[in-house]
Amino acid sequence: MVRNPDREDGTFEMYLAKIIESLTVRFANRVIWMDGIQMQKKYFIETYPNLAEKQFKELPFLGFEAGKFESVPTENYEASTITYAGSFYEGWIEPYELLRGFSDYVNKNEPEGDELTLQFYGDWSDEYQGAVEKLNLVEFVNTYNFVPHEKIIPLLKGSDIVVYIGGKDPENRLSVPSKIWDYMGAKTPILAVVDPSFRVAQLIEENGLGVVVHPDNREEIADAIERMLSGEFQYVSNKTTFDEFSRSHKMDELAEVLDSVSENNH
Repeated sequence: MVRNPDREDGTFEMYLAKIIESLTVRFANRVIWMDGIQMQKKYFIETYPNLAEKQFKELPFLGFEAGKFESVPTENYEASTITYAGSFYEGWIEPYELLRGFSDYVNKNEPEGDELTLQFYGDWSDEYQGAVEKLNLVEFVNTYNFVPHEKIIPLLKGSDIVVYIGGKDPENRLSVPSKIWDYMGAKTPILAVVDPSFRVAQLIEENGLGVVVHPDNREEIADAIERMLSGEFQYVSNKTTFDEFSRSHKMDELAEVLDSVSENNH
């Protein structure tokens, strides 16, 4: 509650959050949270040193539901397709760096409009479209409104690259958003435009799920697109990795925690 990045220190809201969190933690049988948010066990141990460390338990990442991906078809694109699905946030997570890197790739390789597509599903603005026009990318960029989750899955599965934009704001350093699990479930290489020191970047690189590039380096973005579309980057479909990050793995550990709390209360 206190580490919520949307709260400002010194405010009355933060004062109340500290009281409520303290009461909640001290009276709870166990405190659990899911890996991938702006939270680490270190915070609880340092904030509540008089409580036993075993009271705090970090669950695995949310993960993906394998059945939802295995049971749907794969979209068959004629052109090489790069897909971004999700929201943008002004001044924080925006598509400008991706568009500039994509423009460099297009200028270098000179593809036709029917050979390459960069598509966005989600919110889009006139400012973003203005950047597309300024970079002469209109024939390559397609934008769509949000679509239901079950309809986006075939599109992700059929894409050659899926894009994650995480920026470089340190407030986002520990986050691993749910978008990553959709991308992993689709088993499509991820182009991550994010500070390489961030948790999500390390997750992607360590598991061979894609290529990470710093948001400020448009040349690296262009090079990464070339590596991925040419097949130079080899996506690793390791069964052990996908088992580890499945939703069922997380639920198994949650069940163990609930069982232990129940047993201790009898």
